[in-house]
Amino acid sequence: VPQGQRESIFKLYQRQDSHENSQIEGDGYGLAICCEMLALNHGRIVLDSEVGRGSSFSAIFPR
Repeated sequence: VPQGQRESIFKLYQRQDSHENSQIEGDGYGLAICCEMLALNHGRIVLDSEVGRGSSFSAIFPR
């Protein structure tokens, strides 16, 4: 995920635009729902991403 798109992909109906993922279907709900659920539980999502290699998302919950 390019640096300029990292915050927007967590918003409802947002998807990363690139030719690489044009075959992937989806409406942009997943990350927004996860963020909302985590926020309700005082948690957060951490994104680790390298363009061209991939991304990983971690859910962090408070103790």
